[in-house]
Order: sequence, then C-alpha cells, then structure tokens
Amino acid sequence: MRTKNVTVKRPKRARTKNTNHQDIIKISTLRPHLLNLRPGELAMVCLECTAWTTIHGERTAKLAAHRPDNKTLCPGSYQLIDLDQTVTEWLARLHDANADAASRRRTRVLPKPKTPPLPATTQVKPAPLTAETVRRAFRTHQERCTACQSQTRDGGELLLCADGQRMAGTYLRLLRQEPKRAKAREFFARERRRFDQQYAAQMPKRRATEWAAALPAVTQADDQRHQVVAPAPPATSSRSIVNPQERIRRAASWPQPMHGGPGVPLEPLRPRHSA
Repeated sequence: MRTKNVTVKRPKRARTKNTNHQDIIKISTLRPHLLNLRPGELAMVCLECTAWTTIHGERTAKLAAHRPDNKTLCPGSYQLIDLDQTVTEWLARLHDANADAASRRRTRVLPKPKTPPLPATTQVKPAPLTAETVRRAFRTHQERCTACQSQTRDGGELLLCADGQRMAGTYLRLLRQEPKRAKAREFFARERRRFDQQYAAQMPKRRATEWAAALPAVTQADDQRHQVVAPAPPATSSRSIVNPQERIRRAASWPQPMHGGPGVPLEPLRPRHSA
C-alpha cells in the first residue's frame, strides 16, 4: 500500500528587522480562539485592529504588516510574538474552551414585579381602634411575652407587665365606650343618607334655574343667527362683468349694521372737486 507524502508548509521568514517597540506577546496569555497554530496556517487576531494577521518567522516571530483600511499601517504590525505553546497544547485549550461554552445556558430573566407607590404620610388613613383589635393584640402579647408568663400571684393568677397592663386598660376603656361609638356611627350614617336624598331632590330645580338664567342669551344668539342673509351665489364665469345697478341691488339686500355704524351707500360715489 502506497503512502502519500505530506509536506508541511513552513512559516514565512520575517524579512525585516522592524518592530513596533511594544512588549512581546506570549500566546499562552491569549484566548485560544484568537490563535491558529495549525501547520501552514499560523495566524492570530491583531490586538489593535482585531483583524486576522499572518505570523512570520519561527525564532523571531512577528505579525506581518497589514493595513485594515488599505491606507494607514496598523500599529500592531511587526508585533513580536513568543510561541511558548505547542500545537497540541493549544488544541487542548481550544477544546476545553469550546466544551465550556457549549455547556452554558442563558440566564432566564424574570420580570421584576411592579410595586405600587407608597402613599405619603399625609395620605395614610389610620385604621379605627376597636375593642376587638386591642383584644387580639393583647392575646398575642401574652403568648410571646416571657414576663407575663413567668409572674404569678399566690392564687395562680398571671401578672401582666407594663405593656400588658396598658393594653388591658385600653381594651376595657374601649369596651365601655363601644355603645356610644355605635350610636355615633349610626347618627353619621343617617345624616349622610339624608343629605344624599336632599341633594338628589334639589338637583332638578337647580338645573331648571340654571337653564332659565341662560335662556335670554340663547334666544338672542338664535335671533342674530336667523337675521344673517345668505350671500349671493358666485358668477358662473370669472370674466362676467357686473353692472353698477346690480351692485346697488345686492348692496340694498344686505342687512343693516347692528352696532350703529354707517350703512352701505346705494348711489355711486363720485369725487367732488373744490372750486
């Protein structure tokens, strides 16, 4: 069986000693996807213009001169390169980077809940204090307070702490005032219903009075609108000539001025020369 001889193309020699006077770049410090160390394809991405550029030379490797815009020489030209990695090591790094990128998953963006704006301090309406509310707070305080549970009298009755005594006194006071509070709430509810009924009964009369006050102005506007005479239709031809008698007849059909101004002259006006 014949074997085909494969010749590996050697990299081109650097035919110039020019450099860009920058620090030498080690390929081990670069990301593997920015390099191509395959035999015959030695190249890397220029860090200045991000264009793929051929690497010339083996012992003294440097980037080839290139012009991204075909006009100006890129500052990354003749950059010295340190080939401190073999092709096998570079391929291993490239394989690990591809496996890491393939295993990534995009982060699911959760919509942030929209919270309504909090009202201002002057807009906060305090909840009415009732005996039932104070009783629940007092029972919760008794269950959590260690002082109220540990202090007892000789007869086995529990002693309350200062906060417990204050809450118990508030509960008894509200319990005594509850009949008066119920009567006050009933009184205000009854007055509110009476006010609504009275307002609903007076509304038609108020609307009738407002319309009666506006009726003279509306009538006057209607009369003025009916007194306006429709203008004469325009002439059929733009070249038609209107004689003076027709002009006088049309002027006589116009309404008289309503604000006391002079009327329209019915006779032709002729200038008078002083003697």
